[in-house]
Formats: sequence, C-alpha cells, structure tokens
Amino acid sequence: MHHPSVRRSDLQHLVEGRPPFVSIYVDMSENRRDSLVARVAAIADGLEALGTPTELVRTSTTPLLAPPPGRSAMAVLASSDDRVLVASSPDPLHEDVGEFGAVPRLGPAIEWSQQMITHAVVREVDGDRADVMVFGADGTTTSLPSLTAVDGAATAGDPAAADNAFGEFLTAHDPAAVFVVGGGLSAIWKSLQDLVLSEHLRPDCHLERLESGDDADVAEAVVRHTASVVATRKVRLLQDFRFELSHERAVEGFEGVVAAVNDGRVATLLLHDDPDDHRRAIVHPDGSMVAVPPDEIAAAGDGQEVRLADALICATLQRGGAPVILPSTGEKGPADDLGALLLPRPPAGLIDN
Repeated sequence: MHHPSVRRSDLQHLVEGRPPFVSIYVDMSENRRDSLVARVAAIADGLEALGTPTELVRTSTTPLLAPPPGRSAMAVLASSDDRVLVASSPDPLHEDVGEFGAVPRLGPAIEWSQQMITHAVVREVDGDRADVMVFGADGTTTSLPSLTAVDGAATAGDPAAADNAFGEFLTAHDPAAVFVVGGGLSAIWKSLQDLVLSEHLRPDCHLERLESGDDADVAEAVVRHTASVVATRKVRLLQDFRFELSHERAVEGFEGVVAAVNDGRVATLLLHDDPDDHRRAIVHPDGSMVAVPPDEIAAAGDGQEVRLADALICATLQRGGAPVILPSTGEKGPADDLGALLLPRPPAGLIDN
C-alpha cells in the first residue's frame, strides 16, 4: 500500500525517542526489485557492523521486504526504543543508505511528504454529471456521489442541497488544491470560488481548470499541476521569509540559525538538505540535541558529531518547530542554505497537508 505523508507530529514522536537511530533509504525502482532482498541483507549487515542491536535491525529492515506498489523509494526510520516511521516516494533514489547514529536522517522523508498535498479532482463525466474525488496527503481517497450539471447549474434533486453537499464535502477535507476537469461545470467553478472567498476553504487553496482526457492523461496532468502547486507554496514561503528578515523576525546563515535553534526561537527552519553538504555539528548525549558550531566541536567533550542538517532538523522538531526542505535556490534562498522564521509566528504547514 501507499504510505501516507509524514506529519510533523510523527517526526516529533520519533526524535523524542531514545537514540541512537536507524535511518534507511532504499531504491524500489521496478528495474531493481529483483535485487531488493540482497540489498536489504547488505544494509542489515552494514547496520550490525555499526553496532546496531539485532532486534532493531530486524524491526527496521522487515518493512522493506514488502514494497508498496507504484512507489520507487522507501524509508524506514527507527529509534532504539522501537519508534518506527515509514515513508515512500514515487521518485527513485541514486543509492541505498543505511545509518545508525545519534540523530535520524529525516531530510529526504520530509521532502517527500512536502510533495504530498491533499487535493480534489472534480471531473466532468459526460457533460451532465461530475465525479468528485479527494486524494489525501494521508494516503486516503474519498469520493462524493456524482453531481448532475444542468446548464452549468449543480443539482442533485435540489440545487441548494447539492451546493451544500459539495461545499461541506470539500470543507471537511480542506484541500490545498482543487482541479476541475472539463469545459463545463460553471456553477461548480463559481461555488469553489465562493468557498475560497468566504474562507470555508483555506485562502491559499489553488483552483485550476484542466482539459478533459482519458484516465492516464488526467492523472498525469493532476500530478504535474500538483507539483507546480507545491513549488509555488515554497516560493511564497521564501517571499515571506525575505519580508520577515527585513523586519528582524527571521534569521539566515549558519551562525544566526544555529543560535536561534539553540535558543528555541525557531518556528520554521528552512534549509537545502544537500547529501554532499559535509558541515558538522555536535549532538549532546543528554538528548537535548543542540547543534554546536564547528569551531566548538573539539571542546564539546562527549557529544557526538553528526551532519549539521540532521542536527538542526531534530533540534527544531524537539522544540516544536517545523522543518521545511528547500530546493537549491541559489541567490533566492537564505545565506548558507539556512534560514529560520522566528516565533511567535506559527510553524509553516508544508508537511501537514
């Protein structure tokens, strides 16, 4: 089955577990499924060589032997007290990863979940009826019995009743985007606009019309446009970040972000999690998971050295903040690929869709 998106509460539950942590990422591409058993066995051997308890190795690797259909990558993240998080992605990985360390590697799983937004598809069936489906970020699919369109007016016996059923159905699921497939359904389109204007749907709910086509064409268009919505949300977040930075309600760069995380002032952490980013930090053994600048590593005593990105993500989650993984943004992104929106601003909801 398709694994639901990872919510911030799930991530917080994991990082509050007992270290060390197992982090496994495995490519599940169809052309590599034949080698999956052997590759999982190699990951298990590697984890045991790192000192991972045998039972934890078994707990972490067993889910990998039942890959979900239609997914090209899978992650299993586990604490030493058996808190387990499973995530998957339609996109393949370049290489498998198996780690056992003081903090889990959460960046890729977070990035996968940011791509999974709750969205609705309103599809014109034959010019007279429309099917409504909601695809949840939690992996669920829900439908509304067919609406009937007569001269563009939504009716189901009673036009007002149909309008109410449609609005209540969408409001209950709170989609981040609604796609209307087909050239008709003008009354439904107007109803959608009214739902946004009246704030029954979130103000930033994306509404878009798509051309009719066969099932494969419509599915491909929905995937493509959903990805565009996700990208737009990140651009808006960066615009908010620049505005807040100009008003001293955000920080950027290594020193500013590390200090804000250590002080518990981060509402939303923004970072580009590049696997080739070798910047390091210290995680303290008392579980506080405070990142320490590199020049203090030698003086940190019995702390454990980890990737800076992993340490900042975990420390942010432990303090109630939300980490957001950014693409490589060049000059548009924060300095040092690190930024933070500060409290009392609420955490961004890009992984609670």
